[in-house]
Amino acid sequence: MKDASENFKAALAASGSFWTPERYGAVREGFREICKAYGWTPQFIHSEMKRLVPRDARAIPASDMTLRRFRAHRDKLTLFNSKRNLSGLLLTCEAMIERAGRNPVETPYKVRALVELAQEFRRPFNVEGLELKTRAGVGHRPVWYERQVLENISAHIFVPPFDHPENPEFPPSCPRFPATHTVQITIEGRTILIKDESYNPSASHKDRWAWEMITAYKKRIDQALMHEANSLAIQRYSMISTGSAAIALQSMLRVRQLPDLHVLMNDARRQPAVEDRLRSIGARVFHGDLETKFYTDEMVLTATDNGDGIDVTPRDAAAASAYSYYDWLSYEIINKEPRHIFVPFGSGGLFSNIVSIIHAEVNGKRDPRLQSQKDLMGITVYGATTDNPRTRLDMLYAKYRPTLPGVEALIAECIKAGSIGPRSKVYNDLEDVEAERAMAKARAEGIRTGTSGAAGLALFLRLASSIRTDEPLVVNTGCIFSPSL
Repeated sequence: MKDASENFKAALAASGSFWTPERYGAVREGFREICKAYGWTPQFIHSEMKRLVPRDARAIPASDMTLRRFRAHRDKLTLFNSKRNLSGLLLTCEAMIERAGRNPVETPYKVRALVELAQEFRRPFNVEGLELKTRAGVGHRPVWYERQVLENISAHIFVPPFDHPENPEFPPSCPRFPATHTVQITIEGRTILIKDESYNPSASHKDRWAWEMITAYKKRIDQALMHEANSLAIQRYSMISTGSAAIALQSMLRVRQLPDLHVLMNDARRQPAVEDRLRSIGARVFHGDLETKFYTDEMVLTATDNGDGIDVTPRDAAAASAYSYYDWLSYEIINKEPRHIFVPFGSGGLFSNIVSIIHAEVNGKRDPRLQSQKDLMGITVYGATTDNPRTRLDMLYAKYRPTLPGVEALIAECIKAGSIGPRSKVYNDLEDVEAERAMAKARAEGIRTGTSGAAGLALFLRLASSIRTDEPLVVNTGCIFSPSL
């Protein structure tokens, strides 16, 4: 009895007798239709052919240019005389369509006809069980939406055309600038300002990052709507998270009826209450060994059963500035005119945004959101984190920090240029006892925070005797809002 691979090759070898002009035309029309309906390009389909079809089957066109001609030129019989390649394309398209998980009722007629033709091709050779090479353990199912639903989702994600304090975008339910309060408190005889991000919807500054991920979704939706199909696929987000970013993002995704988030969490540092919170709002939680290996984008997608999705885990410090994750928050902080700024440091996005904006404004940028008239040169920015693997500061600790080299290079560049103070740095030796003490003092002043959110205050209390400025600003990044925490 032949195995699946042999049956597949036998089908290809006998494919010449199968192909008629009518069947060729059906494949060509179906190919054009899947490019429109699924948003797939000939280049992408060709790359999938190389991944799915055994190379020794000799059923893959040498170049994606062949598939581009196949889609574009109605008056040329591209692939008609290359029956093996045409058969390989047919079976690849069938596998990709099945992988996408589309409801057959919603599938365009020409796509259904292509799938039926592939089944007709395989039937005489008993290759229904043919196992094309797929990524083990990877889900390949984007989420399908009707056009009208996507149009409605996009219309309710409002993004102002330009940044201006009179036209804010956050929080999305009630935009205002500043978005959160800054309060003045006295601790151990020192008067300081607390930028309190616990006022955000999920009680964390990560809501601001999550909103930027929603606006990125809007761009993807608008791109999908450029296709003529009535049913369109939207990719799902995955990410590594200790909790706060994932809760913030999933909360916004669920409100806007966007695909639920897939979250990869550290198997060695499980937090049952946080995981329960994520599941309760619709996220799927996965676990991985984040202590002994660094996860790339593809590894995250594989580990979260989201092979065709998008990994939004922050990895590049420059991306926080380039994509303006925390630009509004940075201006809210700078407008309070502090000379010393203390920030908890997890992924480093907020820290790098503050430093980048100070550097840009010192060097001539004039953003209308900057309302301070004071010279910004020489402001010192302190990042508070820990590299202790036994720490309880789970929201700050990470075995691998891919953003850190970029942040350190940014600090060095800005100190050399004189934009920020020479004592600016990331302190990676914060102790649990310091953070717990700072959290207790903040809570005594009515500030909602956790040990990680109070890390900036903890670092200030350590360095307070060496800082003479009356009112340094400390950022409280908040806490995970959960009744069980």
